[in-house]
Formats: sequence, structure tokens, C-alpha cells
Amino acid sequence: MTTLDNATIIFDRRINSYINLAAICVLVYDHILTLQAEVAYVWTSGYTRTSAWYLPVRYFPLFTSVVMLPMYDFGDFDSKFLIMAQVLFVECTLILRVICMYFFDKRIVLFLATISIIEFSVAALSVIPVGPIPVYSTSLPGCHIPTPHGPAMRLAGAWEGLLVVDVMLLGLTLHRGYIRSREAEVSLWHVIVRDGKS
Repeated sequence: MTTLDNATIIFDRRINSYINLAAICVLVYDHILTLQAEVAYVWTSGYTRTSAWYLPVRYFPLFTSVVMLPMYDFGDFDSKFLIMAQVLFVECTLILRVICMYFFDKRIVLFLATISIIEFSVAALSVIPVGPIPVYSTSLPGCHIPTPHGPAMRLAGAWEGLLVVDVMLLGLTLHRGYIRSREAEVSLWHVIVRDGKS
């Protein structure tokens, strides 16, 4: 096994920072493009349950991404909890959309609530440290700390659980879209795009 020299590590870290910055620029650009319509349809329509959910889902990722970017350059920053909060917002939104597609069918609500509780419990347990974690520091400011095998496996388990939940949500969405497409005699693709699940 060879070790990387500091120049390679710094170069790789710089590329990673550029990619993060590009992603944030696209996110900000998207917010700017839709700001006028958002003000007209969300902000001026008054307080509703939809706007109460929409605004945090819309702006929490922007806020955390902007906050996390400079923190990487001021030392080692653990962003697991911010990432978990973003994932929680997105998953709740997807689950709410599927529940609405099935017209609040109690079986679907119970099924989705059960798998969500299990998945979020696994995710929460994966970010809580168990015992002392060895630190492998690169001694360079802003570099990510390599993750030891045990915590990496727990974190991978959480992401795999999330993948299972997302595949189930996609399956439920496709099933409902297929039924709707047969009822309306339109293509499945048209129904999925119309329902915003493209």
C-alpha cells in the first residue's frame, strides 16, 4: 500500500471543493430562476400547511449547503447530522406524495409509517458513535477524516436502508401510475411526468 503525498491530497481536496461549489451554484441558480413564481404562488398565498412544509424543504438544503462549504476549509467538520436532516425532509416529502397518490389508504399509510420508522431508526443509530473511534487525521485543514471500518459499515447500512425505502416508494409510484394510465388510456410516462415523479 502506498501513501499519498500532501500535494496529491491537497489537489484532490481542491477538486472536491470545486465540485461542492458547482453544486451549490446550480442550487442557487435554481432558486433564482423560480423565485418570482415562488413569491407569487407560495409566499403571497398566506400560511397553509403546504407552504409550511414547502419552505423548509426548499430552503433547508440551500442553508446547510452554504453553511457547510466554508466550514470544510476551517477544519474537520462532521456534516452527518445536517445530511441526515436533509434526507429526512426529502424522504418525508416523497412519502407524503405517495400517500396522496393512494388517497390516504390506511394500509399504505401504515406500511409507509412502519418502514419509515425502521429506516430512520437505523439511520439515527448509524450516526451515533459506539465506543471510541480511532482518528486517522491527514493533518491538513479542511480534509475529511477517513472513516474506520466499523462506523463505515454502519453508515453504509443506513444508506442501503434508504435505498430500500426509495425503491419501495418508486415501486408504489409506478404501480399507481400504471393503474392510472390504464384508466385514462394514456402512457405510463405521461402519468409519471404529470404527477411530478420523473
